[in-house]
Amino acid sequence: MKIKFVIMLIFCSICSFAVETNVVDNTSEYGWELLRDPFSPVGYVPPNKKVVPTLSNDLSNDQVSWPKLDVTAITKDSDGLYIMFLKGHGMAEKGSIISVKKDGYSFEYEITEITEKGFKYKKRTFKALN
Repeated sequence: MKIKFVIMLIFCSICSFAVETNVVDNTSEYGWELLRDPFSPVGYVPPNKKVVPTLSNDLSNDQVSWPKLDVTAITKDSDGLYIMFLKGHGMAEKGSIISVKKDGYSFEYEITEITEKGFKYKKRTFKALN
């Protein structure tokens, strides 16, 4: 009985040295642990992250894509002046300054004229949001 036990002990110790363990390196080149989204499909590897360009105030008005003002209505008030309603901004009248944020920039418009047929505006300034 003791001989069987000794033989089994020697056999198990020899087998334990022969077992090769697979160690998965789950760290990036910076030493941070890579996390997997628990809702992504099995085997999915996310694409490389895009580089976000730095925003600059050194651009001219022609180099920046100014967003359009989304007017929902133009009406005449009790004084006979026209006012307009902008989606997401509320009411605007002649001389109002409208600020719109889009794509990391803040754009300012000045309403110069409102008529029953439409409105005119002047592009004032834009700046990068940081």
